[in-house]
Amino acid sequence: MRNKNKHPNIILIVLDTVRADHLSCYGYHRKTTPFLDKLAAESVLYENCYSPSSWTLPSHASIFTGTYLSKHNVGDSGDTLDNRYQTMAGFLKEKGYDTFGSCYIPWVSGVTGLDRGFDHFITKTKKNQIVKLIRKLKKTKPQTSDSEKENSNKNEKLRDTRWIVSTTKSKSHWMKTLFKDDGAAYANNEARKWIDSRNGKPFFMFLNYCEAHTIYHPPLGYRRKFLEKSSKPFWTINQDHREFMYNDLKMSEEDFDILQSLYDGEIAYLDSKVKELYNYLKRKNLLDNTIFIVTSDHGEQFGEKGFMGHARNLYDSLIKVPLIVKYPGDLSGRDRKKGLVQSVDLFPTIMDVVNGKTGNLKEQIQGNSLVSDSPGKREAAMVIAEYKKQPFSGDIFEEYPKELLNKYLYAARSVVYENMKYIWKSNGSEELYDINKDVSETTNLALQKQQEAGVLKKKLNKWLSGFKAKDLTNETTVDLQVDDTVVDRLKALGYW
Repeated sequence: MRNKNKHPNIILIVLDTVRADHLSCYGYHRKTTPFLDKLAAESVLYENCYSPSSWTLPSHASIFTGTYLSKHNVGDSGDTLDNRYQTMAGFLKEKGYDTFGSCYIPWVSGVTGLDRGFDHFITKTKKNQIVKLIRKLKKTKPQTSDSEKENSNKNEKLRDTRWIVSTTKSKSHWMKTLFKDDGAAYANNEARKWIDSRNGKPFFMFLNYCEAHTIYHPPLGYRRKFLEKSSKPFWTINQDHREFMYNDLKMSEEDFDILQSLYDGEIAYLDSKVKELYNYLKRKNLLDNTIFIVTSDHGEQFGEKGFMGHARNLYDSLIKVPLIVKYPGDLSGRDRKKGLVQSVDLFPTIMDVVNGKTGNLKEQIQGNSLVSDSPGKREAAMVIAEYKKQPFSGDIFEEYPKELLNKYLYAARSVVYENMKYIWKSNGSEELYDINKDVSETTNLALQKQQEAGVLKKKLNKWLSGFKAKDLTNETTVDLQVDDTVVDRLKALGYW
């Protein structure tokens, strides 16, 4: 089915780091998303949407190009999008759209080429800092020997974790963030100004709201919204995934409960920001001819299977994301769809909605349109996710035990087919889960059900053989000794 209007406005909101099962419209026990609940009731909610990867950079590259990591190969520090790939913004710009983007995180900016095609792109990273970062990202740094590690200056660790101390344990920080928001509120303000300045042409707007990304510090009205009165002080809880995963820091169930309460407060705040933008569009009479999309790039983990934060695995807590689409015109309707879909399907969907000539772009696209009955590029009952092997950057090897770090040095691919999920890792391990019965993926059935694992592995390999799939195990150690402003931003997001 296609939309008769060839030029609807398109708004794509990515709630960074928001997992599907923490939204009340997806059945979460807390009322985290009252507005999105109402929006979902008059839109199409996809109950089983999967991200093509587990962290910001590769996920956004897939959303913007309609391709998977094995094709676009943007999944590690230093990777930039190849110019041969058309972006969603670039495609729409060619169709006569004005294009606007906003993202606080440097991974989606000129650093990686993901700002390509936008007439106006807002980022907190200045252009000269971006240029320096691009030049530095590809530099290699040899790993330090064991003896050198033992003799390394212990103050280095204090320097490396300085950002977490200054945030989670600083009263001034918690006071400042109680009243100040330079993320979603800033993005909305810039978006409104841009819309008000336009001349009536159709527009594409991409907004990344990153409040649910660590560090969790919800503003006034949301900070204690889900915290129990008996909880210990939230500012004493570790929010650095490296300390938990790479340094064997012990954290209790209560610690993770408190973190989830803060995280849920951030989601509730973002819900209010989506509502704010939506109501503005309604007042401007723009909604009737707008496709309004709300999704996420990946989820978050709170101790599940020994992980915290995101990346370095492909479990559902990281790759199962929300997707709510309010379609315009003859595509509009209310539904909850149970079939398997992915955020990589958004680009071909937009191509169908715009109804424009695509030329050779169809050869690039690997996703399936959500509004077309035409044959897809991926089997309908199957979704794919991938993770590129990421050598540790900076001085991580000097800071944390090597035996703990080595556990995370692998590439991974997963395939979900109907109710079964298979995960391949480059370290030789395989996993198989019945995700209908085992939602938390606690029981690996790979040895018990070798035939089923073999069927999914064959499907994955067949899919990979359909194009020139990249090797996700290439190892390049990078030295991110760049401008302090960029470093501080990456540290504050837990990427350094």
